Amino acid sequence: MADDLSRAFLDVLDERVRQVNVKGHTPERDDHYPRGELALAEAAYAGRAAGVAMSSTTVCSYALYLYPWAMSGFHQKNYRSDMVRAAALIIADIEAFDRAEARKAGV
Repeated sequence: MADDLSRAFLDVLDERVRQVNVKGHTPERDDHYPRGELALAEAAYAGRAAGVAMSSTTVCSYALYLYPWAMSGFHQKNYRSDMVRAAALIIADIEAFDRAEARKAGV
């Protein structure tokens, strides 16, 4: 199966592993952000990537306003890296949502 996975998909998974193992952004930590903070971070990285693709400093600037935490934690790089980071954050957010729903259901 691994042969069928794209480089992009594998890079997103690697980024998520890095977020957990290197940055300490564990599932338990992610569960402390139930009010859309992860979604805002995703949007900030994806929005910045869009601004880069459009060569729009305005779009890049607006995207930064979405970032829900201290700007020292926002590590923009380039279009692809920012999109990979956004996708990894989406995975973290969906997993946190699923855990919250399971807790509500008593699972």
